[in-house]
Amino acid sequence: MSIARAFPIVYSPSGVGASTNAAFRASLHTLLSPLMAFTTITNGFSYTLSSPQGLAAKLNIWDSALGGDPDAVAFQLTSFDGTRVGFLHQVRAALGRTFSAHACPCQLLLWIPTVGRDLPLGTAFQCGIPFVPNLSPASACVAPIGPGSAEECWWSCSDWADDSRNFRWSFESGGAWSVCYNAHLMLSSLPFQELARLRLVTQALATPIPTSLGAPRTLLRLSNGVPNGPLYLDPMIMWGDTPTSPSTVKGQLFNCVLPSADRALDGGYTVDSVDFLNYLHDPISDQSKWSSLFLVLDQTQLPTGAGLGNYVY
Repeated sequence: MSIARAFPIVYSPSGVGASTNAAFRASLHTLLSPLMAFTTITNGFSYTLSSPQGLAAKLNIWDSALGGDPDAVAFQLTSFDGTRVGFLHQVRAALGRTFSAHACPCQLLLWIPTVGRDLPLGTAFQCGIPFVPNLSPASACVAPIGPGSAEECWWSCSDWADDSRNFRWSFESGGAWSVCYNAHLMLSSLPFQELARLRLVTQALATPIPTSLGAPRTLLRLSNGVPNGPLYLDPMIMWGDTPTSPSTVKGQLFNCVLPSADRALDGGYTVDSVDFLNYLHDPISDQSKWSSLFLVLDQTQLPTGAGLGNYVY
């Protein structure tokens, strides 16, 4: 298992204040402005996401009171030139809520601690530019994931829709998402397209249905023939190229790993001297699949060097 790295990493466990929309945006700007170039827009900022591979996109965050909701702050990804405009997400900030955030120059995950499944509307938002294999040098021993090389690749999802599944409590998105690959933009709509939905490749096997048949089966690694722990695998991100096409792997999330075991939401875990926080939890009661997403909390614990990723075991 390797970690795709994008530095610096900033983790704010409870530092994004939300007494008002303005306070929320100011706290978030304090977090993001050292990581990303930005310009001002009406009632907000436009941030430039830039990956270590040279891919770019824009993240616009502003106070718009959309749909007559004075508590909502708008989040929207666009192409770098602004011609391709993604889904308009909303975060309900002005309700006395306190958010956590994990960010790097090309990725942002925003959430309310302890709040997971059955989200109150507007509590989670995720976006980013993934690590794209077909930009790797030949020495990386990876094959292209599509024709040609990637020039544009970005994604976003949130709980702002009738179907609130997103990367906070599921490995797949529901109604609120957008994706773009080499200028091919897809926006979610309800009813969403099952095959083309934005998702992470789950690392746990399906829960038997009904659940009375047994617990989900977990993929474990062996030590002298004895299972001794979960696998820690690459968090691969997938989506379809058209509303009716199947999801295909587009890249890998930065600064995180996907363990093949059920772990508590917001729990802290240490794997081979690297500290992680579990961001994702899709519970067994969902009668679907579940997994976890471990975010690297301290970049100084990762080995440094010229490689594309670093192994944690």
